Amino acid sequence: MSDSVKKLNFGAYENPYSGKGIEFEPRGITASSELPTLHEAGYIPGNTNWNFPNVLSPFWRLYYNFDPGHHIQLENRIYDLKPDRVLLIPDHVLFHCIGEQPTRNLWLHFSLGKRLTAQQQIPVILKPTDLQLQLIHNLAEEIAEGTSGTNRIFHRSLALIHLCISHRDINWAPPLPGRLQTVIRYINEHMADKLPNELLAANAGISIETLCRLFSKYLHTSPARYVNQIRISRAGHLLEHSDLSIDQIAELTGFPNRAYFSRVFKQVSTLAPAEFRERKLTHLSLYKH
Repeated sequence: MSDSVKKLNFGAYENPYSGKGIEFEPRGITASSELPTLHEAGYIPGNTNWNFPNVLSPFWRLYYNFDPGHHIQLENRIYDLKPDRVLLIPDHVLFHCIGEQPTRNLWLHFSLGKRLTAQQQIPVILKPTDLQLQLIHNLAEEIAEGTSGTNRIFHRSLALIHLCISHRDINWAPPLPGRLQTVIRYINEHMADKLPNELLAANAGISIETLCRLFSKYLHTSPARYVNQIRISRAGHLLEHSDLSIDQIAELTGFPNRAYFSRVFKQVSTLAPAEFRERKLTHLSLYKH
């Protein structure tokens, strides 16, 4: 496993690394995969200044705090991080990290092809079992010691993820049909292009009616809204990690003009693009110092 460990760096949209944990090489999964891919395992014994607004990325998060004091805000509701619960946050979910009190904080970043049903509460809040708590304590100890136990950290992290995602109270949606997977791959690879329903349907060899029905049944949204979600996620990365102008970012992510891009971006993130960029840069500067 030592070959899969990489140098620390700060996270980005394509990059699930925070710069504070032990990194593992992403292995790439398809939308039909049942197996998680571990990207990062991290533990900080006194995590302060944990204030990061508008977190939005294509990676799952697992959070466990040994002490109370930090919170997740999601859709105007506050969820406490404390020793009696594990929190799972799926990919492409907008949330805010809130906390200044020093806490012992463990996290895992991973990818997963499975999707939750529309009825599943997000974040997923689980009461840890004795076995899960043992894994959590072992991980905290080994991560604190450094990368010498990387192989154990890798396997114990995956074991913890497997135990959490196999919980009987989590409602998983059935695997996505192959045609829908084809459409999703095409959207990810061509998000800067015009993506009308006619083109997406033709690419998958289905009718427009079937396309819309698949998106509604399995993703609980329309093709157009899904395309915008992917574009806004990518735009958020570019706003945070590039010097490109807002007009350039709008063009690169497939929006016809800045005004429309700004309107859609604010609908998703609750912030205008310029405000999103300013807040991200401010918090990144604080975190580095």
